[in-house]
Amino acid sequence: MDFNFELHVKTSAKGKTGIHWRNIESEEDQCLEDTPNLINFEVLKDKNGQRFIVNDLIDEYKPSLLIFREEGKLLLEVSGIESPKRSQELGRKVLNLIVWIVDDLPDNEKIIRMIAYSAIQNFLHKDSSFSEMVEKSISFYQLEEFKVDIPGIHKFIDDLQTKYNQYFTNLKPNSESQIESKSDDYLHKLAEELQKYCLPKKWNSWNGEKSNGVLVVITDSLSKNTILHNVGVWRGFASNVEAPLKPVVQTLEKKTEIPAETPEIPPHTSQNNGLIILVIVGILVILVIIVSTTLQLQNQPQIEPTPQPQPQGIL
Repeated sequence: MDFNFELHVKTSAKGKTGIHWRNIESEEDQCLEDTPNLINFEVLKDKNGQRFIVNDLIDEYKPSLLIFREEGKLLLEVSGIESPKRSQELGRKVLNLIVWIVDDLPDNEKIIRMIAYSAIQNFLHKDSSFSEMVEKSISFYQLEEFKVDIPGIHKFIDDLQTKYNQYFTNLKPNSESQIESKSDDYLHKLAEELQKYCLPKKWNSWNGEKSNGVLVVITDSLSKNTILHNVGVWRGFASNVEAPLKPVVQTLEKKTEIPAETPEIPPHTSQNNGLIILVIVGILVILVIIVSTTLQLQNQPQIEPTPQPQPQGIL
């Protein structure tokens, strides 16, 4: 099966150029480039105006994997893969980052899943084919460049198809998102998903339904531990992942939009309540008058009777 892809590689040269990107178009044409457009794609802008691009979701210096869909393209990025031979030659650790970009078509998507599956097996130390391909395919070239063996990468992909094609099916995936702390168990289950199921055309992310964006992330440490939720990935596993709190404003808006039901009071009930109040007021007025009258009577001075003169007797 023909597999046409763009290939971009980021690694070290020996000289002053240091770590840089190259667009690997052919054996002869491997020119220096800026960050590839899809890698530089903005996936989030927070409330403070801070901009996050695709590569802000991974740690480039640790084994990481990312699958991204946008603009009719599918991107697979694998980073943090060391080259032992070049590390020894340079006297420091040399890491490699490889990006495949293909048209988002079923056949291409299946091969992207195979490459991702192989990389995950490498992360789990179950199969070193992926890291062996990287070691063989990328080498220093002169002082300021590196060279990528395109035929070697094509052979690796052909071998994957021969090895895995009969085991990879295109069943409908679970569209519910899953974001968890990274563990071997979760990576094993993700590898099984990639083997059995196609990537979802739509998925229910933490912040709503999505059809484009970052689908899969495996990494070590995130620069922002809530970013996988905020971006809305389909499958995300990192060492310091954390779910953000729902904004209070949204909660208040929901309460306003869906007020609690208040039972209606029948009209006659209101009228009866009014009559009861009038009766109570009337009773209180009568009690006040009685108390006031009693107090007035108690305060009036008492009139003692005048003694009458006794009649004198006749002698």
